[in-house]
Amino acid sequence: MQHFKPSPMQANEFDHVVSPTRSSREIFLHCVNVEKGPVIDGVGLDEVWSVATPIQTLDYSSQRPLTLTAIHDNARIYIRVSYPDQAPSLTHKSWHWNESESYYTQGMDREDMFVIKWSMQGLDAPIALRDAQPHVADIWFWKACRTNPGGYWDDKRHEVTTESVEKSLELKAPNGTVGYLRRIGDQGKQAYAELFPSSFIEPYLPRYTESMPTQSRADIQGKGVWLNGQWTLECQRLLKTGNDDDLQFEPGQQYLFGVACYEMAGTSANPEYSQPLYRTGDVFDRLILVIE
Repeated sequence: MQHFKPSPMQANEFDHVVSPTRSSREIFLHCVNVEKGPVIDGVGLDEVWSVATPIQTLDYSSQRPLTLTAIHDNARIYIRVSYPDQAPSLTHKSWHWNESESYYTQGMDREDMFVIKWSMQGLDAPIALRDAQPHVADIWFWKACRTNPGGYWDDKRHEVTTESVEKSLELKAPNGTVGYLRRIGDQGKQAYAELFPSSFIEPYLPRYTESMPTQSRADIQGKGVWLNGQWTLECQRLLKTGNDDDLQFEPGQQYLFGVACYEMAGTSANPEYSQPLYRTGDVFDRLILVIE
């Protein structure tokens, strides 16, 4: 029997937010029209990807390179992502047995993740959290522990306002601007469920298990595979879902977005996490998707 173990801390890898290695840029990602889309398996080697030209951007917190490719088949958009990571982090907030108190406590392990943040207010919206400017964004959220096993990405929304609202987080920009962030799940059930053990089973237990997502929360199918120091992620979504909480795509149009390998949550680094930069993500370059 193989016993569960939380993913360990990756020593000396991305343990603090680094200074930008260059100025942010505006980069155009051309989404090429193809007859048939790829198989979404996280391997990313389908020949159809070769018809499109990839771009390279940088992660805001770690400044590591992120490579993106996009294609569509008039019905669905497909995006492939690759980035370096010395080892996969495949568990999240695992349960640790507290012998003296006789109950399970939450561990400090944090999963690998990737975020695509789409402006829902056109090409001029200020979607960087560090600017604390009002905006609304569609969030595509890949999670190595919670969504990847079931073959999905999560689907959420960012709303930044000038006034504090219930369950919002205060954001402070360097120039003194203050905004308030709400992170809201789309309609439906997410692709994972939580387990809450009440008595001892093993020293460590997983906290999350697969669950079938529903409604708008099930819009994005995807898979990620880690191999030889690199994550490759693929996802697909209908160009037009018909859901009010989703960005709707149309050939011939352009869309502003940004990406990050850490959750965009507007908080500071925590050295106790297995991934200290968890929740420090933000957009870096202004990326423009051009659907051809």
